Amino acid sequence: MKRQVVILGLVVSCLFGCGRETGTERQAADVARLSEAALANAVYLDGIQTGETVQLTDGQYTNTDEYLHMELLNLRAYGDLDGDGVDDAAVLLATNTGGSGVFVDLAVVLDRGGKPQDTARYFLGDRVKPERMAINGGLIELALVVHGPDDPLCCPTESVVWRFRLVGSELVKE
Repeated sequence: MKRQVVILGLVVSCLFGCGRETGTERQAADVARLSEAALANAVYLDGIQTGETVQLTDGQYTNTDEYLHMELLNLRAYGDLDGDGVDDAAVLLATNTGGSGVFVDLAVVLDRGGKPQDTARYFLGDRVKPERMAINGGLIELALVVHGPDDPLCCPTESVVWRFRLVGSELVKE
């Protein structure tokens, strides 16, 4: 009798659980679709608002003729931003145009069948210091240090937490 109960329990748990992904497994599977390599080798808007695109290679792009260097920073977050049930990515891109400034943008990269699509951008500032980022409930939450009213350009000191929502192809700060 005890053996039959154990077997019945296994059958029932298989009917209700076998082949199903847990939330954590689903999230890991979705993250794996939009890989680090895909993000580091994607096409992005150029970072200086000209509408041109650049192809990153191993997270970097350099064009010495135009004094343009763009780099994918290490801070990323994954979650569904466009409501399609597939995890997308929020990434940070730093652009230098030959001077002392390092202009940092928040970019939304949608997952289109495992292929990254740079969809929206928000300029965060010159030489800001991003600290952490997460996506929860369709919102990007970004903690960073920005320039206070009396800070020199080299040295931001004001800690802030900004939240962004993707609306169509635009990032809106809430």
